[in-house]
Amino acid sequence: MSWRKAISQKLTLLAILWLFFTLSLVGWWWYHALLTSAADERLQRMYFWEGAFLLLVLSIGGAGLVYLTHHHQERHDRLKMFFSTFAHDLKTSISRLRLQGELLEESGAGKDPKVQAILKDIHKLDLQLENSLWMSQLDSQSLLIQSTKLSEVMDYLRIEFSEMRFEMSRDADLQVDRRAFAVILRNLFNNSILHGGADRVGMKVSQASSGTLEIVIADNGRGLSIPMEKLGRQVLSLDSAKSNGLGLYLCRRLISKMGGDLRFVNEAGFKVNLLLKGHLA
Repeated sequence: MSWRKAISQKLTLLAILWLFFTLSLVGWWWYHALLTSAADERLQRMYFWEGAFLLLVLSIGGAGLVYLTHHHQERHDRLKMFFSTFAHDLKTSISRLRLQGELLEESGAGKDPKVQAILKDIHKLDLQLENSLWMSQLDSQSLLIQSTKLSEVMDYLRIEFSEMRFEMSRDADLQVDRRAFAVILRNLFNNSILHGGADRVGMKVSQASSGTLEIVIADNGRGLSIPMEKLGRQVLSLDSAKSNGLGLYLCRRLISKMGGDLRFVNEAGFKVNLLLKGHLA
């Protein structure tokens, strides 16, 4: 659990502690001032009313702060519950729609250009929804790091990207979150198709150092026309207006959370260097 999440969950308690601390501090000052000014009745009366007013203002302001933080926390919890429920239902509906589309594709109607366009839109909508869900829970969600074979993830993605040809030099055991790593590859492959028009992706796997693997992903597309240093570092608007870079930004954030690194290389086509914990199979 990150320190930001820990603090956000205890805002009301922190507000109560702050109120108690400030009231105690002012109360101690007030008591000490009244004792030291006992010989001067006029000065003591001034300290009395000033201290009483200061305690009253702090009590009202502190109570308001505690109420607002508690109200904010309750509203945040309600919104989080609503969003989780809504996102789950929407994801389930999209998955059913995608399954129906795959069944339709396997039938004779799958060769119809209109059906193909619908299937591509479903795939794009599914990826955008998944990216949005990950981004909304990125800071609060903990990743499940476990040993994952690269070939198993690729077998799953080959079905989704059936129009692409994948060439993998060798298999590897990665220490990653399986779902998060699949999202990373989905976004990279989708970027190759959407912006580069690629139909072939090569994956060269090698041991970079002890416990660290390097995976070089390169396609045969035309690449991107925007500066490489901007990719994955911010959400931006591409000239093609097909994407805002959210997927690549999510890829970099997820790789960082798994203790790895991601670098884009400015060469022919779209090329990505991934550094992840693991070893060759």
